[in-house]
Amino acid sequence: IDADQSRAVYRLGVLSPNDEGALVWFRRYAVLERADAWGWVAVGDKSLRLGLTVEAREAYQRAAALEPKTGDVQQRLVKGRLRAAPTVEPLAGYSRDSDGGHTSKIGASGDVALHGGWRVGARLVRSSIGDGVDAATLDEAVLRLEGRPRAAWRIDLSGGPARLASSSPGSWLTVLGDARARWRGPGAAIDIRVNRI
Repeated sequence: IDADQSRAVYRLGVLSPNDEGALVWFRRYAVLERADAWGWVAVGDKSLRLGLTVEAREAYQRAAALEPKTGDVQQRLVKGRLRAAPTVEPLAGYSRDSDGGHTSKIGASGDVALHGGWRVGARLVRSSIGDGVDAATLDEAVLRLEGRPRAAWRIDLSGGPARLASSSPGSWLTVLGDARARWRGPGAAIDIRVNRI
């Protein structure tokens, strides 16, 4: 009867059978009731559940602008900022066995969040492998894209060059790659992965 009846729109979001459907209703409610911080909180909560971290952070920021002194809104804003923040992870390791073989690794990995639930990043790693007689190094530079285009889907893609060099003459360059698609539905799941190492 009244497509702009905001209370009905919000209740349809609450009653929606899935998170994607609920998010559509809550976004519509937030457009109809721009001054309602709790509408933006609902958008942020559903966005976060769907892996849409940038969208969640933006919704929580709008809610915080409307209700700057409310503890629940501020907690959600902190959570949204943390989930959407760029990450940097140092990578390091060392192992040695009784035969004199050793492996060490040093590098870093990082990524940034994009709209649509995607993250793009890179990993740079240098590994050294030795057995007391010979030694080799492996340098990797890998770009990564991962995300959830839909609630049931998860896509991970990565690839880049790798250079293997040994203490004996010779080195070679190759390409590493990894592609993985996962789908999870009611009572079933499919996981397909292809990689080149």
